[in-house]
Amino acid sequence: MKIRYLFQKDERDIPSSEMGINDWLKRIVIIAILGNIASYIWLVLTATANFQRVLDLIGTVVVVMYGTISIMTLLFTIIFLVSNTLSKGLVSNTVFISCTVVLLALSVSQFKAIEPAGWLTERIETHELVTTSDQQYQYRLELVNTFQSNEKVRLYLKHIHTGKESKINLAIDLGDAYIIQSSDKRWVNMESTDQPHRYIMTINDVFSIPKDTFLIDTAQATSILIAQEKEINYE
Repeated sequence: MKIRYLFQKDERDIPSSEMGINDWLKRIVIIAILGNIASYIWLVLTATANFQRVLDLIGTVVVVMYGTISIMTLLFTIIFLVSNTLSKGLVSNTVFISCTVVLLALSVSQFKAIEPAGWLTERIETHELVTTSDQQYQYRLELVNTFQSNEKVRLYLKHIHTGKESKINLAIDLGDAYIIQSSDKRWVNMESTDQPHRYIMTINDVFSIPKDTFLIDTAQATSILIAQEKEINYE
């Protein structure tokens, strides 16, 4: 029993300043652990657009790479934290501080690894603005969040004289894939009709999708499918 008391360190013998530092280090480590877990969850959500698309090759590599490094660092840090080695000297404190720095750096990097486009913000593919034949509107076709469950196609309009903007959804199914054959070519044509505020919009030979024709009502901001191509020519 005497031998045990010789090597046992009572908390009452530890200076209060040292215990205070150790408590602060533990709190910082716990915050770093929670921050790393939260940032990895954020990484998975942004890579999958809140599970609205499957991971591509780059997203898979990023998620696996950060996941492996984070798990190894988290396990190492948690083992040290549970074993209560923080009060056993300079080496242990240095290890804890190093792990904390690594976790914080990973957290920041994971938050910035992938932009939240397609989830918190829209991911839009489009072309340059084109002017209608009657010089009343500028327009362009917008593909929003392609290859996702929340994808959609819409027409962007801007009145040249008033500057009023509007976005009209179009009943176009892109399917599993589409082909942009030329980035310099306008994707749709809009022609004026003899009725005010009504235009005929036709999809050009840019996509591997049916070349549908829509009646666009700019006053009501609506679209009606009036002609649909049944077969697609990929050649």
